[in-house]
Amino acid sequence: MEIIYEDDNIIVCHKPAGIATQSADLRSKDMVSLVKTHLVRQARKNKVRLTGEPYVGLIHRLDQPVEGILVMAKDKESAANLSKQVTDNKIEKYYYALVQGTPDETKDHISKKISEDGNIYIEDEIIKKTDGNAQIVTGINTDDLKTLGNPEDKKVSKLEYKLISSKNDTSLIEVHLITGRFHQIRATMSYLRCPIVGDTRYGAKEISDKEMLSDKAIALCSYKLTFKHPVTGKALTFKIDPSEPMFNGFKE
Repeated sequence: MEIIYEDDNIIVCHKPAGIATQSADLRSKDMVSLVKTHLVRQARKNKVRLTGEPYVGLIHRLDQPVEGILVMAKDKESAANLSKQVTDNKIEKYYYALVQGTPDETKDHISKKISEDGNIYIEDEIIKKTDGNAQIVTGINTDDLKTLGNPEDKKVSKLEYKLISSKNDTSLIEVHLITGRFHQIRATMSYLRCPIVGDTRYGAKEISDKEMLSDKAIALCSYKLTFKHPVTGKALTFKIDPSEPMFNGFKE
């Protein structure tokens, strides 16, 4: 774990692929426990006496195999402010995804808009299935939907994506996540017939060169996060470069 930024109210971290954001298994390291350990050590270093476990407010999550930026709050008021920004879609999340092939632009969507700069906005319906995966279910009737999961759990998913480059049947795509549905990007890329490299759970092929992608990782990185500071209101933007070697030939 790398600390990108920290002040009295927030802490911004670079989560490595393979580490859970928060785990129910007390024996497993996760980002919340790692941040708490950091805060305890920081208090000891500064000779500050803690009366209990440090407060860490989890604002958003990244899937365990996904690398990227996480912001957490160090007090309840900041957590409430940032959580409201998430609810109001005020926190901007951008991802880099390496996918197999290129997106199938003939797929149906509730809404689709293509801008002059190449960004493609798509709006779909998504459901978390009984097998634990998510699936885009745009256009599927209720009876067929019942075979996948509870129709009442169907939600609207929105994102923008842009094809950056393609090489050797692999493409780099920038994704602007608008709604934060469960496995939304992974399910959407699978629906577009270009699953994320390494994401065998969603139909990707096995990686032949294991050194290009870390164990338990997929080629998806939350590389940019923009939000307003919960106390000062200042606009903050944080960026990282994907660390997986798989991205090296595609970086701009």
